[in-house]
Amino acid sequence: MSKKVIITGVNGFVGEHVVDAFRAEGFEVIGVGYDANPSETIVHKVSSYIRCNLGDMESVAQIDFSDVWVIVHLAGLSNVGESFNKALPYINDNPSMVYNLLEHARSHGFQGRAIVVSSGALYNPQQSLPLTEGSSLLENSPYAVGKLGVEHVANYYRLRGLDVVVVRPFNHIGPNQNKGFLVPDLYTQLQTARQTNATSISVGNLATRRDYTDVRDIARAYRLIALASNLNYSLYNICTGRSLAGTNILQLLQVEMGMHDIEPIIDETKVRPTDIMDIYGDASRLTSDTGWTPQIPIEQTIRDFVASEQ
Repeated sequence: MSKKVIITGVNGFVGEHVVDAFRAEGFEVIGVGYDANPSETIVHKVSSYIRCNLGDMESVAQIDFSDVWVIVHLAGLSNVGESFNKALPYINDNPSMVYNLLEHARSHGFQGRAIVVSSGALYNPQQSLPLTEGSSLLENSPYAVGKLGVEHVANYYRLRGLDVVVVRPFNHIGPNQNKGFLVPDLYTQLQTARQTNATSISVGNLATRRDYTDVRDIARAYRLIALASNLNYSLYNICTGRSLAGTNILQLLQVEMGMHDIEPIIDETKVRPTDIMDIYGDASRLTSDTGWTPQIPIEQTIRDFVASEQ
């Protein structure tokens, strides 16, 4: 009998890397996505694909949990900035998806482990570092409110007997990341500068520091959590434990793209007055229980991202 894993949100940036991580362990992957068809990056990797609106229980009912060992729930609305303009969908839909998925799994006798992805963005940044699972939280966006709802629903089903683990990954970066995040946005600006022979690019405050983890290391963490025979906790941070400035990221991109002479010019309209200067987390709980540590250096991450764009 083959081992099966269900991965929701499989067409997203993280999805393809989670597919790869579980396939490497011999899993048969069932992809679940909102789109009519699987993306080109996973179409030949998944054993089957289910088009599903996770916000609709009737649609969720088509998912078959027979012989499924693991659920990795990646699906959800994920743009913090957008959440301020679409507050209700972010607050309501993300928890509803988890409810529908876990209720259907529970009612159909699912006996495996479900990994529900939350976010390291839930932490109140105005506190001592590093941020641990016990650090205080702050509902400072509709996105954060919705993710807290996701965690509450997951905890509810844990109390109802499901093996549910919540993870809080910090900033993801890596190959095939979509625009709207630091690395692809800087890359796009550099490419535009190359095409127009510009000598500068417009940036926000690149002095801010964040805890960046290669998406492939994050996917590996999900697999290790899924397969751990004994977990001491139901909540884990996933992060490197160190921060990098945006200036470092830009310099690495310039090296990989051979564009050393481009000057970053600060555009005040891109500077957020409330931006926290430094954020990094603590993943020692995860390391203790699974042996996970980040393995891919930032230089390799940037190199692979640039290669994926070419």
